[in-house]
Amino acid sequence: MRRYYQPDKIASAGGLYSRLIGYSYLRRPLEAFQGCRVVDWIDGCALMAKREVFERVGLLWDPYYLNCEEIDFCLQAARCGFHCVQVGMPLVSHKISASGGIRGRKTFSPDKAYYYARNNFHLVRRTAGGVWRLTGLIGQFLVALPYWALLSILERNPGVLRDYLEGMWHGIRGLSGRRHRHAVEIAP
Repeated sequence: MRRYYQPDKIASAGGLYSRLIGYSYLRRPLEAFQGCRVVDWIDGCALMAKREVFERVGLLWDPYYLNCEEIDFCLQAARCGFHCVQVGMPLVSHKISASGGIRGRKTFSPDKAYYYARNNFHLVRRTAGGVWRLTGLIGQFLVALPYWALLSILERNPGVLRDYLEGMWHGIRGLSGRRHRHAVEIAP
């Protein structure tokens, strides 16, 4: 997938998911390659699947509202025996972060910070069991929080840390759906 505002740059080359820390990340390097390769997840803006996948896995989980729904879908599909395959030459241009409030950048907006934090708790609960659920939840505090706190400070945007912490709190409580007054309690 290419960046819409910077078409010479690759935005995503598929993603990997660490069950140990309960966190997803982009596969590196971010560059075009020949052929195809298996990855853990594909960005939702460029995800294509056969009807059979949706029939066995179901639709993307709506309570996420924003962020992580494609990762969850891909991990659920893998449990059903399907593989995510990344095409080497980008076929899609994406307006990165437009739904998060800041177009064309990876910078946190308040909503992006909130949904990243909250939805990772849902992702761990829905995709991990046993010890992986425990390490994934701990990873949200020991790995994800320090990473995003440092990133927000380096980008001179420390105010979004409050939104990230609110998202973590709502994730712990199991809230889902649209932020604030639209959030609803879900069953674990």
